[in-house]
Amino acid sequence: MPRIRTVKPEFWEDELLGVMPRDARLLFIATFNMADDEGILRWTPAYIKAQAFMYDDDLTLKDVDQLMRCLTDTGLLFPYVGGVAKQQMAVVVNFRKHQRINRPQKGKLPPPALGAWPVREMYARRDGWTCQLCGSEIPRRIVVNDDHNLAIGHIRPVAAGGSDHPSNVRAVHQACGRSRYSSADDEEFIPPAALSGLEDSLNESLNRSVNDSVNESHAQSNFDTPVSTDGDFSSLNHSLMEGKGREQGREGNPPYPPAVVRQPHRLADGREGHRRPDDRRLP
Repeated sequence: MPRIRTVKPEFWEDELLGVMPRDARLLFIATFNMADDEGILRWTPAYIKAQAFMYDDDLTLKDVDQLMRCLTDTGLLFPYVGGVAKQQMAVVVNFRKHQRINRPQKGKLPPPALGAWPVREMYARRDGWTCQLCGSEIPRRIVVNDDHNLAIGHIRPVAAGGSDHPSNVRAVHQACGRSRYSSADDEEFIPPAALSGLEDSLNESLNRSVNDSVNESHAQSNFDTPVSTDGDFSSLNHSLMEGKGREQGREGNPPYPPAVVRQPHRLADGREGHRRPDDRRLP
């Protein structure tokens, strides 16, 4: 673990982190060192024990697995299977909020696939369910006006050499993503007219969250069969370290997966296969 990282003073004062086991808090700090400059690290009990608890003979692999689950269950880390070798990875969700990287290096570990809804939801949570282009809130549940639904856009387009790594993706409205995609990067972004009626969509999304009494959130054990982010799996709980404010006022169950574009334009190509048949079905 050669990387030099920092721990902010307010880390020790966080009351939500304070209820976690002490070894889990220690492991969370250790992930800062184990992660690359994109916040991605290998995520198996054997690897974590060898890196973070190499001298702790009293900890078994099962004990380490339980500590890892503490971090994934709370949304501090997001586990996924990535790469050609289908390796178990994890991303520190708010890594760039915890760390300021000088001269960041290109990520060497494969990022999570953007086609899976839990991955898109993870980035939306990271960005506070706020469009990173217009600054307005994004509905957490699918709404009738598709222009207002969640999309994941690239800061540097893939065609220009951009990647799917966390530092190059952001949560946006579908309409905002299309607007930025069709304009030059150096142009000032002007919210599109398609955002009209956004407040009604936010209320619609909130009402659906309140009326839905089912909130299923399954945390995957690292000893279970890994789940690839090439397909959907159950979403994790909200991150303890997310921004607060307006987001708390609209707290509710995770939204149904909307049809979200990989690039900031409507999905109309071969990636349609990532969408489940009922993704656009309103509850």
